[in-house]
Amino acid sequence: CAAYTNVDGCARDPQLAYRINGLGTQNVALACEQAGARLVHLSTNEVFAGDRPEGYDEWMPPSPANAYARSKVAAEQHVRAIVSCYYIVRTAWLYGPSSANFIQAILRAARETGMLRVVADEIGNPTYVEDLAAAIVRLIALRRFGTYHFVNEGSCSRLDFAREALRQCGLEEVSVTPILSREYVRASTPPLYCALNNVAGTAIGIRLRPWQEALAAYLGEI
Repeated sequence: CAAYTNVDGCARDPQLAYRINGLGTQNVALACEQAGARLVHLSTNEVFAGDRPEGYDEWMPPSPANAYARSKVAAEQHVRAIVSCYYIVRTAWLYGPSSANFIQAILRAARETGMLRVVADEIGNPTYVEDLAAAIVRLIALRRFGTYHFVNEGSCSRLDFAREALRQCGLEEVSVTPILSREYVRASTPPLYCALNNVAGTAIGIRLRPWQEALAAYLGEI
Protein backbone atom coordinates (compact mmCIF):
# COMPACT_ATOMS: atom_id res chain seq x y z
CA CYS A 1 0.00 0.00 0.00
CA ALA A 2 3.02 2.33 -0.04
CA ALA A 3 2.96 5.04 -2.72
CA TYR A 4 3.46 8.76 -3.27
CA THR A 5 -0.20 9.76 -3.71
CA ASN A 6 0.17 13.53 -3.30
CA VAL A 7 -0.68 14.35 -6.90
CA ASP A 8 0.26 18.02 -6.55
CA GLY A 9 3.56 17.01 -4.96
CA CYS A 10 4.17 14.70 -7.92
CA ALA A 11 3.57 17.62 -10.30
CA ARG A 12 6.13 19.71 -8.45
CA ASP A 13 8.75 16.92 -8.40
CA PRO A 14 8.12 14.33 -11.16
CA GLN A 15 11.46 12.62 -10.56
CA LEU A 16 10.57 11.95 -6.94
CA ALA A 17 7.21 10.60 -8.06
CA TYR A 18 8.92 8.17 -10.42
CA ARG A 19 11.52 7.10 -7.86
CA ILE A 20 8.82 6.23 -5.31
CA ASN A 21 5.95 5.00 -7.48
CA GLY A 22 7.90 3.63 -10.44
CA LEU A 23 11.21 2.37 -9.10
CA GLY A 24 9.70 1.56 -5.71
CA THR A 25 7.21 -0.74 -7.41
CA GLN A 26 10.00 -2.24 -9.51
CA ASN A 27 11.86 -3.17 -6.31
CA VAL A 28 8.75 -4.79 -4.82
CA ALA A 29 8.10 -6.66 -8.07
CA LEU A 30 11.68 -7.97 -8.20
CA ALA A 31 11.43 -9.15 -4.60
CA CYS A 32 8.10 -10.90 -5.26
CA GLU A 33 9.45 -12.66 -8.31
CA GLN A 34 12.58 -13.77 -6.46
CA ALA A 35 10.50 -15.11 -3.56
CA GLY A 36 7.86 -16.71 -5.78
CA ALA A 37 5.20 -14.47 -4.22
CA ARG A 38 2.07 -13.15 -5.87
CA LEU A 39 1.68 -9.37 -6.00
CA VAL A 40 -1.39 -7.16 -5.63
CA HIS A 41 -0.54 -3.75 -7.06
CA LEU A 42 -2.90 -0.85 -6.38
CA SER A 43 -3.20 1.60 -9.24
CA THR A 44 -5.44 4.51 -10.14
CA ASN A 45 -8.04 5.84 -12.54
CA GLU A 46 -5.60 8.63 -13.31
CA VAL A 47 -3.65 6.36 -15.67
CA PHE A 48 -6.29 7.44 -18.21
CA ALA A 49 -6.54 10.86 -19.86
CA GLY A 50 -10.06 11.58 -18.63
CA ASP A 51 -11.64 12.28 -22.00
CA ARG A 52 -14.16 9.42 -22.06
CA PRO A 53 -17.54 10.28 -20.46
CA GLU A 54 -18.70 6.65 -20.71
CA GLY A 55 -15.76 5.50 -18.57
CA TYR A 56 -12.79 3.19 -19.06
CA ASP A 57 -12.67 -0.60 -19.28
CA GLU A 58 -9.70 -2.63 -18.03
CA TRP A 59 -8.35 -3.43 -21.49
CA MET A 60 -8.12 0.17 -22.68
CA PRO A 61 -4.58 1.55 -23.11
CA PRO A 62 -3.37 4.02 -20.45
CA SER A 63 -2.88 7.63 -21.51
CA PRO A 64 -1.52 9.51 -18.48
CA ALA A 65 -1.94 13.28 -18.39
CA ASN A 66 0.07 14.31 -15.31
CA ALA A 67 3.22 13.37 -13.40
CA TYR A 68 1.44 11.22 -10.81
CA ALA A 69 -0.33 9.29 -13.57
CA ARG A 70 2.91 8.73 -15.50
CA SER A 71 4.59 7.35 -12.39
CA LYS A 72 1.69 4.95 -11.82
CA VAL A 73 1.72 3.78 -15.45
CA ALA A 74 5.43 3.08 -15.03
CA ALA A 75 4.61 1.06 -11.92
CA GLU A 76 2.06 -1.05 -13.83
CA GLN A 77 4.61 -1.65 -16.59
CA HIS A 78 7.18 -2.90 -14.08
CA VAL A 79 4.65 -5.28 -12.53
CA ARG A 80 3.66 -6.76 -15.89
CA ALA A 81 7.27 -7.10 -17.04
CA ILE A 82 8.66 -8.71 -13.90
CA VAL A 83 6.05 -10.64 -11.90
CA SER A 84 4.70 -13.99 -13.10
CA CYS A 85 1.48 -13.91 -11.05
CA TYR A 86 0.02 -10.47 -10.33
CA TYR A 87 -3.20 -8.56 -9.79
CA ILE A 88 -3.31 -4.92 -10.85
CA VAL A 89 -6.26 -3.27 -9.13
CA ARG A 90 -7.14 0.24 -10.29
CA THR A 91 -9.39 2.27 -8.05
CA ALA A 92 -10.48 5.88 -7.56
CA TRP A 93 -11.50 8.60 -5.10
CA LEU A 94 -10.72 6.58 -1.98
CA TYR A 95 -12.04 7.46 1.45
CA GLY A 96 -11.98 5.64 4.78
CA PRO A 97 -12.45 6.10 8.52
CA SER A 98 -8.82 6.67 9.48
CA SER A 99 -7.58 9.08 6.83
CA ALA A 100 -8.08 12.66 5.71
CA ASN A 101 -10.23 12.65 2.60
CA PHE A 102 -12.60 14.65 0.41
CA ILE A 103 -15.71 13.94 2.49
CA GLN A 104 -14.09 14.92 5.77
CA ALA A 105 -12.90 18.17 4.17
CA ILE A 106 -16.40 18.88 2.80
CA LEU A 107 -18.14 18.26 6.11
CA ARG A 108 -15.59 20.31 8.05
CA ALA A 109 -15.92 23.27 5.69
CA ALA A 110 -19.72 22.98 5.70
CA ARG A 111 -19.90 23.16 9.48
CA GLU A 112 -17.30 25.91 9.79
CA THR A 113 -18.44 28.23 6.99
CA GLY A 114 -21.92 27.15 5.93
CA MET A 115 -20.96 27.48 2.26
CA LEU A 116 -18.95 25.48 -0.26
CA ARG A 117 -17.47 25.81 -3.73
CA VAL A 118 -17.14 22.38 -5.35
CA VAL A 119 -15.88 21.27 -8.75
CA ALA A 120 -18.73 20.16 -11.01
CA ASP A 121 -16.85 18.91 -14.10
CA GLU A 122 -14.62 16.20 -12.59
CA ILE A 123 -16.26 12.76 -12.84
CA GLY A 124 -15.13 9.60 -11.06
CA ASN A 125 -16.10 6.74 -8.75
CA PRO A 126 -16.17 7.38 -4.99
CA THR A 127 -14.77 4.21 -3.38
CA TYR A 128 -14.96 3.14 0.27
CA VAL A 129 -11.71 1.47 1.33
CA GLU A 130 -13.56 -1.20 3.32
CA ASP A 131 -15.35 -2.32 0.15
CA LEU A 132 -12.15 -2.20 -1.87
CA ALA A 133 -10.30 -4.35 0.67
CA ALA A 134 -13.10 -6.93 0.73
CA ALA A 135 -13.09 -7.14 -3.08
CA ILE A 136 -9.31 -7.67 -3.12
CA VAL A 137 -9.60 -10.48 -0.56
CA ARG A 138 -12.16 -12.21 -2.78
CA LEU A 139 -9.95 -11.72 -5.84
CA ILE A 140 -6.94 -13.30 -4.14
CA ALA A 141 -9.04 -16.30 -3.11
CA LEU A 142 -10.13 -16.83 -6.72
CA ARG A 143 -6.52 -16.67 -8.03
CA ARG A 144 -7.73 -14.99 -11.23
CA PHE A 145 -4.68 -12.92 -12.13
CA GLY A 146 -4.90 -9.82 -14.30
CA THR A 147 -6.05 -6.19 -14.30
CA TYR A 148 -9.23 -5.09 -12.52
CA HIS A 149 -11.22 -1.93 -11.85
CA PHE A 150 -12.59 -2.08 -8.30
CA VAL A 151 -14.71 0.96 -7.47
CA ASN A 152 -18.09 1.38 -5.86
CA GLU A 153 -20.78 1.06 -8.51
CA GLY A 154 -21.82 4.22 -10.30
CA SER A 155 -20.07 7.50 -11.01
CA CYS A 156 -20.67 11.13 -10.14
CA SER A 157 -19.09 14.56 -10.08
CA ARG A 158 -17.26 15.96 -7.08
CA LEU A 159 -20.26 18.27 -6.72
CA ASP A 160 -22.75 15.39 -6.63
CA PHE A 161 -20.54 13.52 -4.17
CA ALA A 162 -20.46 16.51 -1.84
CA ARG A 163 -24.19 17.15 -2.09
CA GLU A 164 -25.00 13.52 -1.30
CA ALA A 165 -22.77 13.63 1.78
CA LEU A 166 -24.46 16.81 2.95
CA ARG A 167 -27.90 15.29 2.35
CA GLN A 168 -27.08 12.15 4.31
CA CYS A 169 -25.77 14.29 7.18
CA GLY A 170 -28.83 16.55 7.25
CA LEU A 171 -26.87 19.57 6.04
CA GLU A 172 -28.95 20.45 2.98
CA GLU A 173 -29.10 24.08 4.09
CA VAL A 174 -25.40 24.54 3.33
CA SER A 175 -24.89 26.72 0.24
CA VAL A 176 -23.03 24.83 -2.51
CA THR A 177 -21.72 26.75 -5.53
CA PRO A 178 -20.63 24.72 -8.57
CA ILE A 179 -17.29 25.70 -10.09
CA LEU A 180 -15.19 24.42 -12.97
CA SER A 181 -11.94 22.59 -12.34
CA ARG A 182 -9.98 25.36 -14.02
CA GLU A 183 -11.20 27.73 -11.29
CA TYR A 184 -9.62 25.53 -8.60
CA VAL A 185 -5.94 26.36 -8.88
CA ARG A 186 -3.56 23.49 -8.12
CA ALA A 187 -0.21 22.14 -9.31
CA SER A 188 -1.58 18.98 -10.93
CA THR A 189 -4.25 18.62 -13.59
CA PRO A 190 -6.67 15.81 -12.73
CA PRO A 191 -8.45 13.94 -15.53
CA LEU A 192 -12.01 15.20 -15.89
CA TYR A 193 -14.04 12.24 -17.19
CA CYS A 194 -12.26 9.31 -15.62
CA ALA A 195 -14.79 6.85 -14.25
CA LEU A 196 -13.72 3.19 -14.19
CA ASN A 197 -15.96 0.38 -15.45
CA ASN A 198 -15.76 -2.89 -13.52
CA VAL A 199 -15.96 -5.33 -16.42
CA ALA A 200 -13.39 -7.97 -15.43
CA GLY A 201 -14.49 -8.16 -11.79
CA THR A 202 -18.15 -8.43 -12.69
CA ALA A 203 -17.32 -11.35 -14.99
CA ILE A 204 -16.02 -13.37 -12.01
CA GLY A 205 -18.72 -12.23 -9.58
CA ILE A 206 -16.98 -9.34 -7.81
CA ARG A 207 -19.01 -6.13 -7.70
CA LEU A 208 -18.94 -3.34 -5.15
CA ARG A 209 -22.20 -1.84 -3.86
CA PRO A 210 -23.46 1.52 -5.19
CA TRP A 211 -21.40 4.48 -4.04
CA GLN A 212 -24.36 6.07 -2.24
CA GLU A 213 -24.77 2.97 -0.03
CA ALA A 214 -21.06 2.83 0.68
CA LEU A 215 -21.06 6.51 1.63
CA ALA A 216 -23.90 5.89 4.09
CA ALA A 217 -21.92 3.05 5.68
CA TYR A 218 -18.86 5.28 5.99
CA LEU A 219 -20.78 8.16 7.52
CA GLY A 220 -22.30 5.74 10.00
CA GLU A 221 -18.81 4.53 10.88
CA ILE A 222 -17.44 8.00 11.61
